[in-house]
Amino acid sequence: MTRERPSLHPGQEPLPDPDVRVGTPPKGRFYAGLAALIVVIMFGTLAVMALLPLIVPGWQSASIISGSMEPVIRAGDVVIASNHDGVGLGPGTVIVFDDPVTGDLLTHRIVGLTPAGEYITQGDANRGADSTPVSPSRVQAVGRILVPFVALPRAWIAQGNWLALAAAIAVMGLAIRFSAFAILEVHNPWRIEDEEADLTIRPEPLPDAAPRPVAVSPAWRSIATGDLRNLPLEETAEETAAEETG
Repeated sequence: MTRERPSLHPGQEPLPDPDVRVGTPPKGRFYAGLAALIVVIMFGTLAVMALLPLIVPGWQSASIISGSMEPVIRAGDVVIASNHDGVGLGPGTVIVFDDPVTGDLLTHRIVGLTPAGEYITQGDANRGADSTPVSPSRVQAVGRILVPFVALPRAWIAQGNWLALAAAIAVMGLAIRFSAFAILEVHNPWRIEDEEADLTIRPEPLPDAAPRPVAVSPAWRSIATGDLRNLPLEETAEETAAEETG
């Protein structure tokens, strides 16, 4: 509710009370928008990191859609890997290679070498090593950087988890919507409060009164109209003295 105080001049509308702030956006909404903006920025940054190797020569991104490398690499993570010829790698190295069974790219860790120089690979979450050793020629890249969570939509699609995908899309849409509360200046509560605090009470000027008529002497009126008949003549000192003695 807005309080009003009497105006400084009769007939004018009441002036608003400066102690009451009207229309100030709530700070809670601004903080909610700030949190949503942080979520959008974080997800956007991770997405750029995951997609950037696709256009940078010598690098590639491997999306993890299974839990075979948990707990270090989880489903939905992206492994950024540098291209490698597969020669001279040792145990503990995470490699991206062509799976001889499915033909797809697989990301597993080297756990040993065969006498023939092939790599024995295994998923961190698997109980045993992969059934088929990997020759160095099938190695595509070596894992360098882990980007978490950004490939979760792809993992959910592969797993058929449509409910999680729909929920994530809804949450991200709301985050983008609420982030406007932290970006747009109209939702900034401190800006509006500062503007209202800077307001000072100044009396409003009264409406201009009708102009007063200017008194014009007969002499100036005669000069202005060109009629010199009524123009009073200036008497000289001699004429005045003659009239007084006569």
